[in-house]
Amino acid sequence: MGHRKQHAPRHGSLSYRPRKRARNPNSRIKTWPKLESTTPTILGFMGYKAGMTHLIFVENRKTNPNFGQEISRAVTIIDTPPISICAIKAYKLTDYGLKTIGETWAGELNEDLTRNFTLPKEYDTDKSILEFEEKLEPFKDSKLLELRLLAYTQPRLAAIPKKKPDLMEIKAIAGNHEELIKYSKDILGN
Repeated sequence: MGHRKQHAPRHGSLSYRPRKRARNPNSRIKTWPKLESTTPTILGFMGYKAGMTHLIFVENRKTNPNFGQEISRAVTIIDTPPISICAIKAYKLTDYGLKTIGETWAGELNEDLTRNFTLPKEYDTDKSILEFEEKLEPFKDSKLLELRLLAYTQPRLAAIPKKKPDLMEIKAIAGNHEELIKYSKDILGN
């Protein structure tokens, strides 16, 4: 039926093309929310879909036609094992996007990370942090500096049959750059 394509309209949306399994099940966050925070915090977290169930609740929105009635909705259950921070990466904003300034890694990393990449046998974290801070000196008062934390999951602590951790960059924000760098150094390796 080679002629069918010319004599019938297309069926389905093109926004879901190509219809195939994704290369990587981990989502990629292209933009982070622009928040103003005086306390240092990270803007993301990672979890695994554990299953689905349903909730029965009373509709409390007055504009809804079902106001005051019981409604059943499908919900997703997400298992969120603790994450650990293995590296801090600094970026500067350029006309062509983000450009890496430098990075520093934690000294002691989980052995499961060897499933992702080869871990160094000896790594001097203190020396690496000093070099990292020297690279950040010209950007301390600049709004062009962006810090992201390289976090990994601990799937052994979740109820999923998986050992290889997932890596993800998570943006961190704070009131000023000194607080942000101090906060990032404090949670590095935790």
